[in-house]
Parts: sequence; structure tokens; C-alpha cells
Amino acid sequence: MEEPTYLTCTCPTGYTGSRCERDLTCKGVLCDESQTCFQDECACRAGTVLVDGICLGDCSPSCNFDRERCLRSNTGEASCECRPGYRPLQGSSAKLNCVPIRRIFLITFIIYQFNGAPAIFANTYLNPESSQFQIGSSAIAYVLPRVLQARGVTGIVDASIGRFYQGSLGVEVMLSADDNFQGNGTTVTSAITEEGENNDEHLAVDGEDVQIGLRSLTVAEIMDYDECENATLNDCSMDASCRDISGVGFNCTCNGGFIDLYPSSLPGRYCRAVPGDSLNVGLIAGLTATVAFLLLFVLVMAYMIILRLRRRKYSHNIQRFMRNHSNTGYFSRSEEPDELQMTYRDGRSHSEFDHHEPSMPDPVHDIDTMNHGFENDMYDTVYDYDDDFVDDHTDEDHGQSNMDLSVVYNDIAHELHDRNYDE
Repeated sequence: MEEPTYLTCTCPTGYTGSRCERDLTCKGVLCDESQTCFQDECACRAGTVLVDGICLGDCSPSCNFDRERCLRSNTGEASCECRPGYRPLQGSSAKLNCVPIRRIFLITFIIYQFNGAPAIFANTYLNPESSQFQIGSSAIAYVLPRVLQARGVTGIVDASIGRFYQGSLGVEVMLSADDNFQGNGTTVTSAITEEGENNDEHLAVDGEDVQIGLRSLTVAEIMDYDECENATLNDCSMDASCRDISGVGFNCTCNGGFIDLYPSSLPGRYCRAVPGDSLNVGLIAGLTATVAFLLLFVLVMAYMIILRLRRRKYSHNIQRFMRNHSNTGYFSRSEEPDELQMTYRDGRSHSEFDHHEPSMPDPVHDIDTMNHGFENDMYDTVYDYDDDFVDDHTDEDHGQSNMDLSVVYNDIAHELHDRNYDE
């Protein structure tokens, strides 16, 4: 089988990116393609340093910055890997040709043989690090895309093993396709079935042979693949938000207070804090809570002070009223558990009347109600007493007493009505 021919394109001077969309000009200076323009200066991305005008890191400049990223293994070795959303194109002559993934198909089938040896389930197939898992997955990943390409299915990028399962040996395969794929799940099913029927259920390419059970073959397209659910499925910056889009794909957006170093080619992948333009979110939250607590404390204290002043004012008015009218009579208070008794005794007539009112509420709860109730009761009391006195006593002495009580009545009315404006 002949390998397909691949062409490469080169961006004009001053531009880079998968579609030459990134302008390298920064304030009249032409930055290196490994740099970006940040605050009118050519800047290196995080993890790289400027060396002779080029931002170098463990993998620079061998990795394709727009489609690949540099990863370090447990042994400390650095290597290039396709970014999430890209997969290496199978059969490419390039060292690593990462292409964007647009569609994904889930394929399942039963395996009878690997290169002539019976495929029998064992627990070692459950371990991705085992030799059985790696041998089986490598054979399927190599054979399946090439069989589909030979059957005229375009746009197939690669195949990766999801898992092996018992039955006797079943397998789940994730088949990736790019924008060049034409068709649906039936297209994939028909191509595999035709190849198997013509070769006794064998899928064989370049010495790799996998015999499958065609009756067990199922193909289904994954319509909603959420890459934002798992951080390993996307490469958004820690200072960016990931948003899943319909089908296959995701978008990254730098958070507030951060500037996007590559808004055109790699949006939301490299976000840098804007100096002097952002505050620590935790600090803001702490300050907000502190200010709210202080404000609440001030309001409570102000309310308590107002109540205390009103209580004092009320007490002062009552005492002043008693002092001002002690020449004509006096009030006495006798407190009982359920009521407050108010008695007015005239100094000359020695007549008296008692007025009972329900026990007065605590001024802390309702100062106005108490004051107004007391004012109305005092009006009624003096008025009733004055009428009775006039009816029963008409001589001159009693008329004089009646006049004095009228004065008391007027004083009470003005005193209680205007008490809120005395101070």
C-alpha cells in the first residue's frame, strides 16, 4: 500500500499560526514566532526564557507551538505531544503531524486473534501498562485507520483503545476524524464489514493482523464530548475558563484581570496577570465581609443609642411635668405586677381620681406607643375630672379649683404634645 503524499505550507514573513493568523509585529518590532506581543513588547510564554531573541524551553524549538505542547516524563525527558483537541495523523511522514479532531466514533467488537495467536481475556488486559494491553492496542491502532483509508473513507485521523473487556476479549476503540470526514457511523461500519468479509474477518495491514467477529461490530458517533469535565482533555490555562461546545471541541477564555498572550491562535491557553489592574480575589472577599460586619455593627450601636436617648427624654418629660404642676396637685405611681396605677390628687379639694391603664410596654420595644397612649389617657382623665367637678361644685371656691385644673389640663396638653421638640 502506497503512502499518501502530504504537502506543507509556509507563512509569509511576519505571520505564523496554523492559518498564518498571528501577526508577529509588535510596536514596529518583528517578534520571533515563539514570542508574543505583551504591553508593546515581545514576551516569552510561561516556562520559556529568551535566548538570542528566541524563547527556549525543554522542547523548543522542535515542537509546533500552535498544535503541540512540551511534556516532561517521569524520567525527566521532554517530548512533544499533540494538544487536546488534536491527534497525530496516522501514516504521516512527518515526525508529529497533529490535526484538529472534529468527530469521534465509538467502535466495539470481539477479537479472535492477534497475529495468529488466540485472543483470550486475562486480567492483564485491564492494565494499560501490561505487555498484553500494549501489544493488542498497538495492533488495533495501526490496522483500523489504514483499513478505513484503503476503503476510501477520508478524514480518519487515528484510533485509540478505550478498554479491553471480557467476552472473550472485547475492545472499545475511539476513532477520531477531522473536517475531511464525509459520512456517518454507517460509513465506518460498511467499510470494516467489507474488509472483513473479503478476508475471512481479518483486518491486516503491513504484517499486523487482527481477526474480529463481524457480528459483534457496533459503531456509534459521540455527539457530545465534554472536554471540560476532565482537565486532561483540555489545555486551558489555570487562569482561564473552559466552555464545552456542541459535538467535539471546547473554548478557553482568560479570566478577568488577565491578558491573553495568544488570543488568535491559542486563546485562553496562556494568561498573564495585568500588573496593577487586578486584586487578589480572596483579599477582595475578605475586605467585603469586614466592611459589611463593621457597617452592621455601627447600625446596631446607632439604634441602641437612639433608643437610650428617647428613653431618657421620656423620663425627663415626665419628671419635669410633675415638678411644674406640684403647686396644684401631685401624681403618685404605684407599680403592681400587672398594671401601673396613676393617681392625681388636688391640693385644695383633696378630691382624687384613679386611672388604670394596661401595664406599660418596655420603652425598648415601643416608646412611641407608650408615649401616645399616656398622652391620650391624660387628656381624657383631666377632661372627665373637670366636667364632674363643674357639675358638682358651682360656688366661688370650687370655681377657683376648676380654673386651676383647666390650667393643669392646658399644661399637660402642650407638655406632652411638644415633648419631642424640646431637645
